[in-house]
Amino acid sequence: LVLYMGVRQASRVQRELLLRGRAAATPVAVVENAGRVEQRVVCSTLGTLAEALRVEAVKSPALLLVGEVTALARELHWFGAPPVTVGTPPGARAAVAVRGPASGHPQAATAP
Repeated sequence: LVLYMGVRQASRVQRELLLRGRAAATPVAVVENAGRVEQRVVCSTLGTLAEALRVEAVKSPALLLVGEVTALARELHWFGAPPVTVGTPPGARAAVAVRGPASGHPQAATAP
């Protein structure tokens, strides 16, 4: 499932998908500024989506991706800094932020 410009509605999307039977452990990824130097990817689970977006202060424009394929974000990473773990609630998978080179983050790398 891919939602364009889904950051503002992420809490609602999270709630509705959980109410309709999606597992809280379903992997999700939000790609902020996709394809730009400042691209950033925040990965978490559906159950921790709103918290991950708040902690990482994700803003639009962003794509919200929901589903098992997003669990491959670390393996398929090709742009910017390697994934950075930002927190893991008990019993949940790690939330990961991939920061682009323009983020100013000390672990952000420049794109090849």
